[in-house]
Amino acid sequence: MQQNDCSYVVAVVSRQVCITLLMELLQVFWLREAKLRSLETAVLTNLQSAVHMALLLLPEEFSEQDLFTSIASISYSGDFRMTVGEDRDKVQNIVKPNLAMFRELYEVILDNMQHLHWRKSSGTFQQSNTVSCYYHHLNLLPKTMQYYIWEHSNKDGKHRDLEESLMSVAHDYDCSNIVACAGMKIVRRSSITQSLKGIFTAGLMKSIKYSGQKLKKMMKSVR
Repeated sequence: MQQNDCSYVVAVVSRQVCITLLMELLQVFWLREAKLRSLETAVLTNLQSAVHMALLLLPEEFSEQDLFTSIASISYSGDFRMTVGEDRDKVQNIVKPNLAMFRELYEVILDNMQHLHWRKSSGTFQQSNTVSCYYHHLNLLPKTMQYYIWEHSNKDGKHRDLEESLMSVAHDYDCSNIVACAGMKIVRRSSITQSLKGIFTAGLMKSIKYSGQKLKKMMKSVR
């Protein structure tokens, strides 16, 4: 009887341990799925933001290559390393061989983008260049970029709120340049921070050697 009781206790404990382990595994799985969904959402938001910014920089009609070049240029505009030390054809070298990949990556977003018509057969776009269209894109830019735009619009000392600032810029003939400058400020800060981290991580001499190699490559692309 005692042996049966002991076996029963062992069975109950084993079952409880299995249930606990199963619950922990499920929790890990749920957390992982939540993180993946969060990452997917963040990636999609970044892709959408890039399209909204690029459209603000482009004219009424443009090609697929114009759009994807504008998108790819966002990460390099304002980067001081593109002035000294980078191949000046870097963006074109990224876009031209990979047009099909860019098309596939952005197809769903572009198909559902308001104020934009995509002529897929000819690889061209037409967008509406109205104030409401500009405001729509401005309103969907990342918060950091909207802050720089707000800062610019209040240089006259009028203390507009964000909504008023975006509407003011949407009416501004220089809207594209204002957006471009805001993007450049963000990239410039990031590129300086990354370069400083690289110096401290890799060491001063290695950073100088690496920069020298980049400079030679840039000079070849200029010739």
